[in-house]
Amino acid sequence: MPGYISEIDYFGTSDQEFVEIAVPTGTDVSSYTLVLYQSDGTIYKTVSLGSFTGTFGGQDVYVVDQSTPGFDSGGDPTGTFYRDDAIALVDDSGTVLQFVSWMGNTVTATEGPANGTSSTDVGFTDESVQSDDGGTSYFAQSVSNKGSIPACYAPGTLIDTPLGPRCIEQLREGDQIWTADNGAQTIRWIWNGTVPIEDVRNDAYPVLIRAGALAPGLPNDDLIVSPQHRMLVGAAGQLEDHFEDEVFVPARSVTSLPGIRLMRGKKSVRWHHLACERHEVVRANGCLSESLYLGPMVLRNLPRNIRDMLRSVYAHSPSDEALNGPLARNCLNVGQVERSLRNSRRHSKRPWLEKQGQEDSRSLASIQ
Repeated sequence: MPGYISEIDYFGTSDQEFVEIAVPTGTDVSSYTLVLYQSDGTIYKTVSLGSFTGTFGGQDVYVVDQSTPGFDSGGDPTGTFYRDDAIALVDDSGTVLQFVSWMGNTVTATEGPANGTSSTDVGFTDESVQSDDGGTSYFAQSVSNKGSIPACYAPGTLIDTPLGPRCIEQLREGDQIWTADNGAQTIRWIWNGTVPIEDVRNDAYPVLIRAGALAPGLPNDDLIVSPQHRMLVGAAGQLEDHFEDEVFVPARSVTSLPGIRLMRGKKSVRWHHLACERHEVVRANGCLSESLYLGPMVLRNLPRNIRDMLRSVYAHSPSDEALNGPLARNCLNVGQVERSLRNSRRHSKRPWLEKQGQEDSRSLASIQ
């Protein structure tokens, strides 16, 4: 499969817009470009593929956003993209791999690599659109997954089971874990893999949630999760001073709070995922979090043989959008979390937290 645009947010403000590109693992993209076209078919900007995010399911993922040289909106808060623009993904031979537009518009290029061709409309949404079939089709993604895969735990994470906490790397398919809604549930699928995290974008780094950062004793030990991993808040004491409702939030969206931060300085991290019959609220290092949600974003980052196997395992699934849906709780995106934090008691004291700058050696040892 050649490279393709795997996700794009064209609707947001300048700090929200991005283009995510997936290419076969090991592809040299140093000469690949994104060419931005105006409605009259002329070129107004050409940029490189941006920051390398990681390798997922045999694909290297890159993200072009406001941090990519040449992509910035020049101070325009409405962003780089307009509703009648289009973008072309061009490989090192000058071949146009994709030429897409949005919001019902079609652009016919009059110059550059896409000259004489017309764009394909990927649809309209107020969040992002995403493809899980190599760019053949796109669907609206209510929570953008910019360059990352959700629901990942680092080695050493203790998952509650009916027999007590167990290290996630010791769990196997068929084992049972504790869930908040449905008691003991069987693990249907487990996967693990190593992801490089050297020289990636800020929001692609692992998130360290220090012991006691969510509430006194929660988590009961430092917890390391992927940036899009969703934590339960607004219940069980977890960040109830910031969230009134019981919801899931991406871990990276709360890194402005004491005791929660991005982890830098390591070259790679090994992630572990586990999925049950349903999307579940589970307990990791004593605090409430999520099992893996087998939605379109996760499936598209897996090799085809694994996707086919999972569709067989979950063949009875009633959900059209996820193999083990629906989501166990409502989910907030990063923007909604930021608004909630601005309206909350942001300066409430949390005396149980130790000085934020201190590090726990056990946590650092989990990162390779």
